[in-house]
Amino acid sequence: MINKEKRPMKKTLTRRAFLKSSVVAAAAVSVSQTAQATQLSTNAHIVVIGAGAGGLAVSHLLNKLLSGHSLTIIDKKMEHHYQPGFTLVASGVYKSPNKVISNNKDHMPDNAKWIQDNVVSFNPDKNQLILSKGDTVSYDFLIIAPGCQLNYQDIEGLDISRIGINGIGSVYAGPQGAAATWAAIQTFIKEGGKGVFTRPNTDMKCAGAPMKVTNLTEHHAQLINNRQNIQVDYFAHDNTLFSVPAFDQELKKRWQRRNIMPHYSHVLSGINMDARKATFDTPDGSVTADYDFIHVVPPMSAPDAIRESELAQESYSGWLDVDKYTLQHKTYPNVFGIGDVVGTPIGKTAASAKTQAPIVAYNLTAVIAGKTPYEQWNGYTSCPMILGIGKVLLWEFGYEKVPTPTFPGDPNTERWLWWRMETDLLGPLYTAMINGQLPEFALRG
Repeated sequence: MINKEKRPMKKTLTRRAFLKSSVVAAAAVSVSQTAQATQLSTNAHIVVIGAGAGGLAVSHLLNKLLSGHSLTIIDKKMEHHYQPGFTLVASGVYKSPNKVISNNKDHMPDNAKWIQDNVVSFNPDKNQLILSKGDTVSYDFLIIAPGCQLNYQDIEGLDISRIGINGIGSVYAGPQGAAATWAAIQTFIKEGGKGVFTRPNTDMKCAGAPMKVTNLTEHHAQLINNRQNIQVDYFAHDNTLFSVPAFDQELKKRWQRRNIMPHYSHVLSGINMDARKATFDTPDGSVTADYDFIHVVPPMSAPDAIRESELAQESYSGWLDVDKYTLQHKTYPNVFGIGDVVGTPIGKTAASAKTQAPIVAYNLTAVIAGKTPYEQWNGYTSCPMILGIGKVLLWEFGYEKVPTPTFPGDPNTERWLWWRMETDLLGPLYTAMINGQLPEFALRG
């Protein structure tokens, strides 16, 4: 039963969403017409590495700003994955992994040459890329958007082919892995026992996802009246749960009420999948924890080709070394980055990629015109923190790591609308974004 106090808010915001969608649809035509009138004419060859959220969004936007250019997109993947939906697959909200799968060819700009291959090395001094089949691709301007690399191999003893078996789960292991994780969660909450939930000590895509899976697992146990028979332990990589202090404090309070036990400064280093034992590195040495179910989040980095190149930051993760405001490479001015691969302090979410797209597109256009990049990205990140079925907090923030809510009200107050947004609205908006159907102001949020 819907709380009567929430009905007016639902009605008002739903109308607002409807009006906004109408404005977006109407504005798309005018933005397109304006772009045609003000397009920069150029014969530049632009190469985009990665056909994910960031790569596709910025490619479509560049086509509105430029004319005469040639566009090449390099990505071996035939499937496009709506990654924000993996958590919903792994919690049974989306009944099939097909809900988050589409064909990459359906999202490609009409004028793009799509090379179905992977980049294995970079030569930015010569403006060249080497592909896995041995081909060389030259460019005038380069946008790097391949996303994260999932380093499951860094966890000793882990076999990702066994996700879903013997209490192993990982929401990051693709659509099928998310579905297998849901099967393992169902077995765990029915049979009871100890659940262990982990988070690596690297930057990672959707840093809220490990906590969402923790919350949803605990809530599902409540829904089947078996909460008293499961233990829920979360192993954090440092002394916080979330990087924004106001949200960290809120989650800690809620977990205390829900009897979810955090363990700080524990980093998963190994696993015995048959004995169901996990090994963690801590400041005091290695410790071992038994489990009946474990949710594994692997260490993440830039793809090897990037972190082994001159384009990378000097660290294990080797993120793309860009200016955090302009997203232009610090050494090579004809190179830009977008999405999970960039070495910004925060911002590895689809919402971040959405707001980065205009920054990269306008700044690259400025460079093509011989001008200095002028657009600045503020680190915008959005995390719909799922607490359980029908329960979501909408957390938004930027580089300052303070709440920056789009809508009025306390972001630490759960609303029914945020759940509907997470399950029904964000997916279509994401599809519109990667299809180039959102005007520039809607990309900015």
